Order: sequence, then structure tokens, then C-alpha cells
Amino acid sequence: MMIPAAVYLIFQRWEIEQPVDNATVTLIDPETLTPITDKLEEIYKAIKAHISHVQALLSAARINHLPVQGISDAKARTIKIAETYLKTRQMHVASI
Repeated sequence: MMIPAAVYLIFQRWEIEQPVDNATVTLIDPETLTPITDKLEEIYKAIKAHISHVQALLSAARINHLPVQGISDAKARTIKIAETYLKTRQMHVASI
């Protein structure tokens, strides 16, 4: 549709940083119900790689995005979030 979009990636700190040094865990993919068992360190590496990949795709597509680490971070960065939204909206209006 060629419409610019603002994307807000909201996550909690424990979703991208290990809470413990060494552990083996089993996670279940909520979409496929497939269990994944691995060292916690490897799972967090995969999570960080996925986040980097998505951010690279958003940047390559020139889609405004702003990672936000939970609700408290969003509250602290309200002005930046509003600026990102307004910039995206301005880009869309200018392209019409």
C-alpha cells in the first residue's frame, strides 16, 4: 500500500536478557505448540538475533520504529514516541 507506518516494539527486559547464568529450558511456541528445549543462553541469542533481523527489515523498508522496553519505558519516552508518530504521519501526508 506504500503507506509509512510507525512500529513500536514493546518488550520486558527479561525477554531479551537472561535472568540466570546457566540453565536449560523448554519453551512452547504459542503458534505451533512445538516445544523447544535448549540452553537458556542459546535461546536468548536467538531472540536477540530475531530482534536485530526485524529491526534491519524495518530500517531497510524505511519504516519508522522505536524499541520500547515495557510500559515504564514507554511512559518515560512519551515525547519520543509522539515524535515518531508525527514524523510517520507527516511522511504519509507529504506522499499523498
